[in-house]
Amino acid sequence: MPDPLQDALEAQDWDELARLLIGPMSESAAEAGIDALSRLPDIPPETFDLVNQDAVQYASEHAADLVTQVVETTRDALRALTVRAVEEGWSPRQFAQAIEQAHAFSATRAGVIAQQELAMAASAGNRSAWRRSGVVTGRRALLSDGHDKDDECDENVAAGVIPIGASYPDGSDGPPFHVGCQCGEVAVLEGE
Repeated sequence: MPDPLQDALEAQDWDELARLLIGPMSESAAEAGIDALSRLPDIPPETFDLVNQDAVQYASEHAADLVTQVVETTRDALRALTVRAVEEGWSPRQFAQAIEQAHAFSATRAGVIAQQELAMAASAGNRSAWRRSGVVTGRRALLSDGHDKDDECDENVAAGVIPIGASYPDGSDGPPFHVGCQCGEVAVLEGE
């Protein structure tokens, strides 16, 4: 069965890739937001509809961010390969094979991109729900069980509770804090 996401990435059809991600990103953000609200006390039912609207808006705005990042990363990878090909005197065939084998153009990369974008959408859904709840005043980053090296995640956890609308010390709005990050965050209720 054809994979439209992989097809768009392989064809370097960035607009199509962004369009394909809007639906899954909206769903991920909405599901996370609704789940986040359902765990909080005394939330008015209309808040759930607002979180769905926020999810669609987030996906529409941020799928285009993905396109820019993918294009820049791909361009950088191609530049690096070109420099190496020239320095090492590769033939056109060697260069073409290197491009085909480059991680920047692989199915693995497509999966990483999709996973990262859906995780970001889910995190945005949580933040939207928490802001709209009226009972969440802050949030706190948590390290995942698989966290095995010091990085920006540790800095964000060390910050403790931050206000609901603030950025973490690394400048991010929330997890994932880097590609492959599995860390999370929890809501801090008023008075906690």
